[in-house]
Amino acid sequence: MDSVQASSHSPSDTSQLRIGYVPGVTPAKWVNRWEQRPDSTSLTLVRLEPHDKGRAAAHGEVDMAVVRLPVPEGIFHTVALYEETTVAIFPKDHHLAAADQLLLSDLSDETLLQAADDMIPWPATAPGHPAAEEPPTTEDAIPLVAAGVGIIVVPQSLARLYARKDLDYCPIDDAPRSTVALVWRVERDDDLTQEFVGVVRGRTPQSSRGVRATTEAGSPTRTEQPSRAGRTRPRASAGKKTTPQRQRGATSKPQGITSKGKASGKKKR
Repeated sequence: MDSVQASSHSPSDTSQLRIGYVPGVTPAKWVNRWEQRPDSTSLTLVRLEPHDKGRAAAHGEVDMAVVRLPVPEGIFHTVALYEETTVAIFPKDHHLAAADQLLLSDLSDETLLQAADDMIPWPATAPGHPAAEEPPTTEDAIPLVAAGVGIIVVPQSLARLYARKDLDYCPIDDAPRSTVALVWRVERDDDLTQEFVGVVRGRTPQSSRGVRATTEAGSPTRTEQPSRAGRTRPRASAGKKTTPQRQRGATSKPQGITSKGKASGKKKR
């Protein structure tokens, strides 16, 4: 992880607002809302390195940034936005491709490519067996997954970003989730900054500004929905084929790999 320390720099130009964002985050909707507001300051988007933990904002390269937590304490105001669904990426002909949802235990026998910029906040060690070499970035790991070297676990937004025709992905029900947040330096808590915070929080020009953000990510967050999540089906036992059973009103939690029968239809993205 890059070292993040606040550096002294001159105040930002109040005629523009520079918003940094890490790959996988889609800030376009906030830009559209910003441009709909009367007398809005010019807004510029700046793409950051995948594992930026507030470095660009701390050094004044951008005014605010949308990044994945955690970020260093005491430097930033933070507004947690949402949690990302965690997925496993694998070749389309891999046996995991038969699943609608997975558990971490389903990956115990897999070779896991864990990039140096791994985005998943593992509490201890990642599941499976480590690969012989560590890819420098998640983007570098994708061709290795396609070549059958191993699988990789990433936020769903990155699986979409690096999508390939020869790869597939599946949500992992019990995996840790990364949190996406808006951060900015504590000394830059001016009206222009709070105006953009309001846009991100969904406030309209007619609504009040409300309470300013605190320096901790304590706000309730929404959870990104898995794009492949569908009807829960019973898991197939080893050596046996299970016929999918239609369950009306069932809300039971999936127990690992769920077999895909003809009744499932096409996978949804």
